[in-house]
Amino acid sequence: MPSKLDELAQEIQSIKESVGSASSTSLPPSNAVITPSRDSDQLGITSPSAVSSRSRQNAVGEPRGISALEPPVALHTPVTTVIQDTSSGPSLPRTLVVRYRNANRCYESCPLLFWTIIYVASHRYAKTKSLITFLSEEIRRQVFIALGEIPLSLSTLNAIVLICTWIFPGCRFHSDPSATLSSVTTNAALLLGLHTGRGAHPEYSHGVFQNNFTNEEATFTWAGLNIVAQRVSSFMGLPPVTSLFNQTIQNTIDGRTPFHVPSGFRILLECQKFSNHVSKIVLANLQESSGVSAHIVQVLEDEWNIVQGMICSERADDLDRFNALLVRLEIQVYYMMPAPGYSPELLKQLVLRTYNTAASVLRNVQELDRKTGFLSHITHPQMRSLVTASCVVFKVLRSSYMQFLDRKSVEATALEATLICERTSVMDGDMPLRLKALLKTFLDIYYSSTPGASWQSEEPLALNFRSRLGAGVTFDCLMAWKSDGRIKRATGQQTPNPPNENTSEETDTLLAGAVPDSLAIDWSFMDEFEWTWTPPGLAPPINLWHGMAR
Repeated sequence: MPSKLDELAQEIQSIKESVGSASSTSLPPSNAVITPSRDSDQLGITSPSAVSSRSRQNAVGEPRGISALEPPVALHTPVTTVIQDTSSGPSLPRTLVVRYRNANRCYESCPLLFWTIIYVASHRYAKTKSLITFLSEEIRRQVFIALGEIPLSLSTLNAIVLICTWIFPGCRFHSDPSATLSSVTTNAALLLGLHTGRGAHPEYSHGVFQNNFTNEEATFTWAGLNIVAQRVSSFMGLPPVTSLFNQTIQNTIDGRTPFHVPSGFRILLECQKFSNHVSKIVLANLQESSGVSAHIVQVLEDEWNIVQGMICSERADDLDRFNALLVRLEIQVYYMMPAPGYSPELLKQLVLRTYNTAASVLRNVQELDRKTGFLSHITHPQMRSLVTASCVVFKVLRSSYMQFLDRKSVEATALEATLICERTSVMDGDMPLRLKALLKTFLDIYYSSTPGASWQSEEPLALNFRSRLGAGVTFDCLMAWKSDGRIKRATGQQTPNPPNENTSEETDTLLAGAVPDSLAIDWSFMDEFEWTWTPPGLAPPINLWHGMAR
């Protein structure tokens, strides 16, 4: 029976055949692969013809061939077969952060980086989902081991950038490791002097810190870390303390570098730099009041209009404009966290504008998906932005503002949000599928609610989690839905059964036939939001004496 490593080697070869055909029509010589590979039909690999040309070009290529691997630890097992040289066939594409084109050199530099690239490619080019599970579990274990090494190598930092961009499928809303990984790697990058944009900087090359990377490698890695750190702080609702948009970043944005920087990358940097600016201003404002002034948000939105007009010229593509739209949504969600004394009429106008932006985000991502298969390769931060857009739509759906909107249009947008979640999923039980279950459940609650329900007269505001910045809208929405679900379930409960003969326990049961389909689900998926909020006055006393409060 073939070992896991044999299957992994064969899967990698099949992924290569699926992706590599987009860049070359010639096949490798028969002696280039030692381990016989199964054909793509047998493996169920997605046919390259079903993937758009652009998405194939952006996909990560794989090595030409790998020999049978026998030792039990996959990521520490050497690739004993020489991978064909890049001059005679397809190679790893040189991405903006990972600068290697030669697969052998990539593996020799950092096995973690090599296998991370394989893991990212396996999201869409390996139909066997066990490969994704196997790689994600092993890479998760290895990356936290690597964090204990000082100093972290540049290749390890690049691997972590990729991991934060396509996080492990099994992560949850409350246990997303991106914040930990991004903060640790940013500090590790500072120790290497990457923030200077210089390789082998004499002031940072001493002792074990012998840096031999180039200025280009230092600049792109530093830029990638800042993009990831800012996106993570935004969707987690944390102060942007690990995002340092210094002069090195500004020089990269302005094109003042001796090497070429793609315009799309510069636009993405500008987007995250402005997002960092927004977070700092709002954080300072929230420390002085319990909300955000609509005037401050409007000023930020006007500033972004000017910046967007400069960076999104006629050369900007659809993806650039989509990233700019996400920044606009990130700004406008603060309209839903107004400071005391707000004008209800002005609030209505601003929140409805926020809803229109959120709906536009969902429409744009579907259009990108039709053109390029975007949802099949969407990054984790972009997916979390779609969560925010969905929460804005659903928060308006369960509010008094529905009287000012076309109800059927809003309901259709809400349904589209659930379909988008399904298309971004890569395996059973991952975050998009769990989000789809949540959204679909509360759509059912919305449809089954009777006219005059209390929430139908509420304003769509984020009343809690103000300290979580823009992510407070998402957290507030999820907790409100959980409360609605509990109330809805309570209406279908039977009178408790009498105690059992030999026990004092009572068991509350539900009549299966009386429970609506929308409620006969496993509600444990909502438990992960319990950590985010304790009602005022109900917090237990601080207790350090073996369970006895003093």
